[in-house]
Formats: sequence, C-alpha cells, structure tokens
Amino acid sequence: MTKKNNKEELSLDEEMLMWTSYRYCIGRRTYVSSLASYIGKKYYPLMNDSQRERTAIDIRDRIADCLRFNKPGFEYDGTISREERIPLVDFVMWLNSHVSDTKDLYNVEKVVCFKDGYGDRYEKRYDVYTRGNEWTHIYESDVENLLVWETLASLMDVKRHKNITIKFNEEIKTIKCFETIEKQVVPINREEGYYRCVEWKWKKCYKSIESYLIDGEHCGSLNEKYIIKIEDEN
Repeated sequence: MTKKNNKEELSLDEEMLMWTSYRYCIGRRTYVSSLASYIGKKYYPLMNDSQRERTAIDIRDRIADCLRFNKPGFEYDGTISREERIPLVDFVMWLNSHVSDTKDLYNVEKVVCFKDGYGDRYEKRYDVYTRGNEWTHIYESDVENLLVWETLASLMDVKRHKNITIKFNEEIKTIKCFETIEKQVVPINREEGYYRCVEWKWKKCYKSIESYLIDGEHCGSLNEKYIIKIEDEN
C-alpha cells in the first residue's frame, strides 16, 4: 500500500497479487472463491477508476475462458468488442430463455453471441450449434461458481454504475449501485418470507456499492418494487 497526497493507494505489488489470485481461483471449485467479495472490500477503495476498469475487463476475460473451454462452449464473434462483453450475464440470458432442465443442454455443442452490426444500436443475439447423441454435461453450480466473480467485475466496472432512486416508507433517496445477476426466487406455498430458487433461472439486479463494501457476499439486492428511477452515473 502506498500513500499519495495522504490518500492510501493500491501498490503495484498488491495489484499483481490481486490479479494472480483471482486468475487462479476463477473457474475452480474452491472455498477461496468466497474471498471474491473481500477483494472488492479491500482493494476497491484503494484503486483509481483506470485500475478498476482494467480489473473488470480482466476478470471477465477469465470468465469468458471458462465458458469457452468448458461445455457447452459459450463464445463471442467479432461484432462484440471486448468492452461490451459481459460473458456470464450474456450466457445466463441465453440459459433463461432456452433451458429449464439439464437435459435441454445435452446436444448443445456451442453457443455464439453476436450482433447484426457494430455499435450499441444492435442487440446481442445467439447462434446455437448442436451435435448428434453426445451429451453435454453442465450443472447450475457451474454457473453459480462464476457468479461471485461477475459480481466483483460489476463492482469494478465503474462506467456502468447507476444512480438508483428508491422510495421506501415515504422516504426518497438515491443510491450508487452496480448491476449484476442473482438467482430467481419464488415464494414457497405463498408464505411471506419463505422462498425457493427457480432452476436454471437468474435475473439482473442492483446492489448498493456502499453496502457491498461493508457486507461483501452478504449484501442483498435492491427490491425492484421500491425503485422509481434508474440513471447512468457517468
């Protein structure tokens, strides 16, 4: 850790240790993945925006490698720039619309995300390549194992941060947030306060940056029913 103008900053040694550690962990089934939020809590306040953006892209590159080299094989074509790629989110959006059970993936060989042209005015689309009777084995846990790292990348992705205005108990306030994904849940037997996860379904959500830096992996998301306005921070 170094100091500049009496402000603590991330040293080069710390930055090197940070990216070597998350590169080792991403894609592995290891308890060390529970430290993903600790990396955010520890280093985000010490980093400048350039370091944060570089870290977000690097984490997503590693996630993209995991999705590309493991079944069913998710990748991008050249119409989607490196900065536009949010691999786990893009893969999950395809899963949401095409998969309700593991067997729906049995014959999938590859999923390619593309756009019909270059630029933001084109939406992301998918091509799916199938094969004969060879089975593709993938489980929800393969996705969940990467979720903590996408959440960390979303925290670091300052260009996509949002100002979310909520109204709760007649109080209106604006919260600086980042967008990530989480499992979809539904009430159990319609009993208030009891929920279960929906298989093969995730949803986009917003988390408070301030809360995440305090609570880490225990930080919840904003309740959609209280959101009244969403604005880009930048």
